[in-house]
Amino acid sequence: MISLNKIAKIISLVFIPHTFTLFIYIFYPLKYFPANSGIQLLYISLGFIFGFFLHILAYLILYYKNSLRAFDLTTKEQRNTPYIIQVSIYMIGLLFIALFMHLNVLSFYWIVSIINGIILFVVNKKIKISSHMLGASGALGFFLFIEDPVVYIFILLIPLIFWARKQLKSHTNIELLAGCLIGLISTYFQLKILIITFVNN
Repeated sequence: MISLNKIAKIISLVFIPHTFTLFIYIFYPLKYFPANSGIQLLYISLGFIFGFFLHILAYLILYYKNSLRAFDLTTKEQRNTPYIIQVSIYMIGLLFIALFMHLNVLSFYWIVSIINGIILFVVNKKIKISSHMLGASGALGFFLFIEDPVVYIFILLIPLIFWARKQLKSHTNIELLAGCLIGLISTYFQLKILIITFVNN
């Protein structure tokens, strides 16, 4: 029988923060952009390369070079370098958005991801907030903003991730709740401000 800790580890590995970036950059183009269009492929490729693959690759390089002392980044100090790399990769991706893409909610979500990464880095100096919860609740904030029914999946998923991180003793309740609230509130209101500023005016 699979132990609760193994189940929690599987949940934590599957639902890393970058999984949600990848999901958004696949789901939104397929649902809202013209079918079989180049724009679909462009956004999906961007999401995969700069929102998922390069982050995983960088993390694995750090880990196997022994730059990280634990795979799950159990202390605040271990998280600093990965967070800096995360923001840097998103910044490079932003250049591609500026060159090849139009202003829309996906472009703005990329900017939000950069800002949330900076927030994560700064707050991590004081408290080891959960990046898993921030990523999941950030996606929740995105789908709440665009009013898509898939939001209900995230409402069910977030408590599951909360339980997994708690089961593994990766975070305290405060750290998990902080990640959830910052991800949700920050993402939703940043998108609102960006849309009002650059689209509605």
